[in-house]
Amino acid sequence: MPVTSRAGVQPACRLFVENLMPFSTRRRALASLTVALFSSAAVPALAAPDATATAEALVAGMTAYEEGSTLTYAGASATATDVILTGVKVTSAEDGSTAEIPELVIVNPVARAEGGFTADSMTFNNTRLVNQGEDAETVLVAEGSATGVIIASPAEIKANPRFAPITSIDLRNIAGQSETSEFPVNIGSLHVEFANVVDGQPSDMRMVMEGIVLPIEDLDLEPELVGALSQMGYTEPFVVGFTLDGAYAEDADMLTVRSIAFRAENVGELNITGVIGDFPVGNLLEGTDLMMGALSAATLHSGTVTFTNAGIVDRALEAQAKSAGASKEQFAMTMSMALPFMIGTFIGNGPLTMALTEPLAAFLVEPKSITVTATPTQPIPVLAIFTQAQGTGLQTLPDFLGLDVKANQ
Repeated sequence: MPVTSRAGVQPACRLFVENLMPFSTRRRALASLTVALFSSAAVPALAAPDATATAEALVAGMTAYEEGSTLTYAGASATATDVILTGVKVTSAEDGSTAEIPELVIVNPVARAEGGFTADSMTFNNTRLVNQGEDAETVLVAEGSATGVIIASPAEIKANPRFAPITSIDLRNIAGQSETSEFPVNIGSLHVEFANVVDGQPSDMRMVMEGIVLPIEDLDLEPELVGALSQMGYTEPFVVGFTLDGAYAEDADMLTVRSIAFRAENVGELNITGVIGDFPVGNLLEGTDLMMGALSAATLHSGTVTFTNAGIVDRALEAQAKSAGASKEQFAMTMSMALPFMIGTFIGNGPLTMALTEPLAAFLVEPKSITVTATPTQPIPVLAIFTQAQGTGLQTLPDFLGLDVKANQ
């Protein structure tokens, strides 16, 4: 089973990504830390980059994105094509959280007719982020870069606070410690890209995190589970990855999930896809009432869940076979034959048990992948699925959801 952090990966995501999400209008405590670097003000149309004008553009843009926040810098210089700011510090007006960048390089800034400017990219290495909010934390980013930079004018930002200032951002070697986390943040890389931008707002996003290191001893697992993992050969830290890839049609409140994937080396990957309607995504971050309203109204149009084995099933079978005095193949065959009785014991006999037995048996004998697909004849409220799954209604799920279960496809 993929292992994910309860708190460890949250700080870096929140510091860099959430404030750029096109579907949220909420101002988080760290909004200024990222937005400030890509905020805007009018820059004179010059043949060569003007370091002072570009620097002051960033400073002026702070009041457009978050009034009261500050951006200061120690120095500004220019090469033939680039602007270099040193000693950059951004401070949030809300709680005093800060971002400190020793050197911010703006590559090939070009003035825009509407005000502000575009740039091929920005680089910001050795960045230090300190969140003074509810979850106090310090995060260091060794390497950072953004491409497709559009520094809009303050008027554009005020008219459209969700104006996307970049098309992609890459962060590498992210490390830190949160006061509320039981273990340090250790992430190899984070990549976020936006697409289908209309009037400055993207409706398409892809985020990929790789190299998330999770030491087993820091996962707060029960001793029995730690012992079972050790028997399966899992004694070193898990190396985990995460992907979020989807699109949102705001006019139709339709969320298309191309992939929500959790993966761990030598364990496996869990991948979820689907289409959810009547789902105002922006409300998820606008307080409990709006969030619950959004979840209550959501309808499932289709969905797929796939687990791809990368070693954990084989290791589990080998460990169980060893304790039973059998080979892995013999144990897997015995388990596959006993599945109808085992599943029936837990959930009873009926259509769901019949739908699960054959593919799960095939998966045990040859553990490659197992896929569950839901294609209801009409959109079904998500909450109705949970209601239907209670009690004897569980066995009706194959017809209710149009379930199909396949192994090793």
